[in-house]
Amino acid sequence: MDERLSDDEPAFDPHPGSIPVEPDPDLSTAPIARVSVVDIKMPFGSMVTFMVKWAFAAIPAFLILASVAFFVVLVLTALLGRR
Repeated sequence: MDERLSDDEPAFDPHPGSIPVEPDPDLSTAPIARVSVVDIKMPFGSMVTFMVKWAFAAIPAFLILASVAFFVVLVLTALLGRR
């Protein structure tokens, strides 16, 4: 085991600096509230980095969707035939 981690600390904290709390069982009956995000404060450099990563992530997603569409058209053409 890693010496830097104690037994009571999680190996990964998705929200660093947050205070862990137990889930409230009464929240399951609470009414649903609508939320509108008005502004996101993000440094310009971080936003550019995020958008570049987003663009690179879109390339394999497009290839996967194009492959699925190709095989759907291929199967439909084989089943229905050309007329």
